[in-house]
Amino acid sequence: ALILTFLHKNVSSAFQMKETIRNKKIVMQRKLRQTLIPIDDSNIEKNEINDDQRRQYLMRTHKILLLMLTVSKSVAPSSCAALTSNVSQGQAYLPDRKQSVATTAEEEQTVVVPLEYNKRLDSYLLYYSVGGQQYCAILDTGSPFLLVPGSCNIEKVFGNRANIWGCAFRQENSRPTDLEDTIEGFDGNEGRVVWRKGEFEFLNATGNMLSKPVAGQNEKERGNNELIFGVLADSGIVGGLGGGVFFGLAETRYFRPSFLAQTNIRAFSLDLQSSAGRKTITLTTKYSLAQGDFIPLVDDLNRRYKDPTYHYTARALSFRANGARISTSSKKRIYVIFDTGVSGMLVSRELYEERYNMARERREKSLWGTVEIEFLNNQGEPVLVTATKPITVPVAKIPWPGFNDHLVVLGLAFLEGHIMTVDINDRKLRIY
Repeated sequence: ALILTFLHKNVSSAFQMKETIRNKKIVMQRKLRQTLIPIDDSNIEKNEINDDQRRQYLMRTHKILLLMLTVSKSVAPSSCAALTSNVSQGQAYLPDRKQSVATTAEEEQTVVVPLEYNKRLDSYLLYYSVGGQQYCAILDTGSPFLLVPGSCNIEKVFGNRANIWGCAFRQENSRPTDLEDTIEGFDGNEGRVVWRKGEFEFLNATGNMLSKPVAGQNEKERGNNELIFGVLADSGIVGGLGGGVFFGLAETRYFRPSFLAQTNIRAFSLDLQSSAGRKTITLTTKYSLAQGDFIPLVDDLNRRYKDPTYHYTARALSFRANGARISTSSKKRIYVIFDTGVSGMLVSRELYEERYNMARERREKSLWGTVEIEFLNNQGEPVLVTATKPITVPVAKIPWPGFNDHLVVLGLAFLEGHIMTVDINDRKLRIY
């Protein structure tokens, strides 16, 4: 684990606190240097974030860079060109959905998957099986793939909890595909991913799809649950995945199939409002926001900047910290990604530095005490999304060519205590 001394004069000073965790190995020093912006914070309270939160967040912030860098490492130039041509002006290209999951166009199929909060990772986990083998992953609305670990040799990252994700992958429980292996690069870690096919189901879930058959339901009614998934064949790559395995619920134009592209799922509802032990995500084959107000989602990152993942992105009307508006320039857009694979918040370098300078001038003791992001819904009414003291990290580099706007990635700090519903193809989001 790594103790992150947030906003220090230089990155190397972060390691002065390592004596407080003598029995833990520091395994991510190289990653830290690649992510943080060294800033003088002499007027800002240094104890704003506790040590354990720093460690938890560092394990997961690198996941964003993983998503941004994956395609550049593994897609051949000819494949990129072909896929880019499928993106029409003003409309996102989303792969054709698998029709066998829904038995008829009229019948709604739904599965309710329980979520388990993991304090150590500061994330929500879900459980599933592929080929009869059980696995665990972080619920992630910011990545596209169904993945499983292919090795148990990850003790250096997770200590005595090395098997948290499940790792007894056996080829005899799945089938090969005609997809070639890929070398994926995840924030300084590279490894081989093998693409296979196997029967999939959520564990401990209720519903009439992608789960154990209910009483009286035959295999035909249940549908075909065989999905393509990626096996993280090299043990080091699990550490490169921001400290875990992610279950992706985003679309992609990447030349490997996403989880959603292989199903007929059209919407999901994430319930983080219910009491502990009752938090769930519901996946459904029918649209959920046909009526009422919603925040429109945009595909500008895909059309303008060729982002390979169709993140759940909205344009913000305003962005405030401690009541002060950040980015008063009307020329630059503020794009906000809703991502359950992140704990707090990531912001682009320019926004981060602007906020820092503002806090210095105003002699504020808290850099990100209260954060308020305002959107306009389809009715032209303001929608405010807030968080108190979200752990905030600047993105050192955004690898989208020509990106000249602002980027904010909202994580669980903004979603906890709320219900977020997303119509995937219609690009609508509601949070309340």
